[in-house]
Amino acid sequence: MTMTRRKLPIGGVQTFSVLRREYDVYIDKTAHVYKMASRYRAVFLSRPRRFGKSLLCSTIASLFHAEKELFESLAIAGTDWEWKVHPVIYLDLSGEDFTDNGVEGLFITLERQLDEVCDN
Repeated sequence: MTMTRRKLPIGGVQTFSVLRREYDVYIDKTAHVYKMASRYRAVFLSRPRRFGKSLLCSTIASLFHAEKELFESLAIAGTDWEWKVHPVIYLDLSGEDFTDNGVEGLFITLERQLDEVCDN
């Protein structure tokens, strides 16, 4: 019996599209994403470090960008989700260090990122 090697997302893949296109294994959480996106107007995501927040946000962004092909064979594909494009503002604070300038640094970073969103 020969075993087929499967490409596993070991090492912290944080982008949904990369995970779906380049890896063989994905634990389907799209039923939860569907419930969250269709039931609530606003959601606060508070999870521990290294617990999948970035991947979850990337999944939601792909959903709102109507990247339907990424969701084939997943739970959300069998729902009544309307595959319409919605605007997405994705703010990433993961690469920032606010040790020296604290809240002021946070405001500067947010302003810079929002400026970039508005320019596009």
